Amino acid sequence: MSGIATLKPSQPARLLPRRPKPYRHEPPYHIILGSHGWYRGGVETIHVELARKLPRDQFKVSVLVAKGGEGPGLPEDVDMIVSPAMFEGKVRPTRQEEMRAGVAARRYLAELRPDVFVGALAHGAFIGASLVVPLVVEYWHGWCPQNALEHNSHAVVAVSQWSMEVCAQRRHSLPPPERRRVIYNGVDADRFRYSAVARHRLRAGLECDHLVGFVGRIAPEKNPVEWLHAFASIRRAMAPKRVVGVLLGGEYRADVAAETWGVAAELGLERGVDVLHWDVPLVEMPDHYSALDLCMHTANSEGFGMVLPEALLCRCPVIAYGVGGIPEVGRMAGDAMDVLPEADRQGLVDAAQTRLQSGRLSARMRDGLADVFSSARMVREFSEFMLELIDAHADEEAGS
Repeated sequence: MSGIATLKPSQPARLLPRRPKPYRHEPPYHIILGSHGWYRGGVETIHVELARKLPRDQFKVSVLVAKGGEGPGLPEDVDMIVSPAMFEGKVRPTRQEEMRAGVAARRYLAELRPDVFVGALAHGAFIGASLVVPLVVEYWHGWCPQNALEHNSHAVVAVSQWSMEVCAQRRHSLPPPERRRVIYNGVDADRFRYSAVARHRLRAGLECDHLVGFVGRIAPEKNPVEWLHAFASIRRAMAPKRVVGVLLGGEYRADVAAETWGVAAELGLERGVDVLHWDVPLVEMPDHYSALDLCMHTANSEGFGMVLPEALLCRCPVIAYGVGGIPEVGRMAGDAMDVLPEADRQGLVDAAQTRLQSGRLSARMRDGLADVFSSARMVREFSEFMLELIDAHADEEAGS
């Protein structure tokens, strides 16, 4: 395992600085986007947009995932590579598991000879990539398993300024400023738009005046229990109007799901009557955002919050606790979104009442937000940064 430091039990796993020579000196450059698998999440949404829209005269695109499947609408010219090196569903692999995955990743990455490897989480594939790929770029979302903080990357992309600051605080080392870039997430405005037909279809048979959504996986960091407490208060405040809630996302962890539904029962919220559960694929999300009257976000940690601009582009108002990078999203959204201090439940309830009484966002406001949160802007900034890194690395090699 040449290129990896010898470890003592108390030592963190650190990669020796080693950057292979460029494989190509002319485009298109081969870029591999590493992700855990095609579940409903911001990481996958970003990588799908990059895979779809990176300019093909500049990049050949592949994706590396932990599990197979067709993926959410990947173009035909994008190869899907299935590898256990991404540690599907395991947030804290052991160092031994990381090393074994690194060896496996090194073998197939050496055969594929990509110019750039981009990973959302620095798992085992990073070890192999750092030995054989000229440029390894970490896509930082503000959360990462502990072992991932022990590895180095050649460059960092962060989804918010807050995420970049967290990265700087937690990493053993950080690339120089010219190899760090904040690129705010973007949404495909052509796909995420309001549909009156979908709204009517999904709300048919629901006896409610207002539909309030929790959007995201049912996991600790998304804080569904806090959402339920706030929702119960909103129902009381809005009486006699009937307000129904919907948990719009997968049951990511069975224990958290059980706790969530247990709390709902304690609050007198009957599952399937007062609170619904819709677990839908990514391609159907715009229709379900259209059915909501309000998206309420109570996460206790969030690098950016992809669901926020997605909901806004479907003309669904958003209120959220101002954790992580959410205040930055709020500044981008302006009057279309309310950002409350963390754990200010009464403030959240008051904001919810105001938004529910005001109705949906106007089409004009939505069109302005489409420009702000454009995925085309995100892809352009990412593409420009990748080309800068490739050119700088080629210049370093030429001068050495």
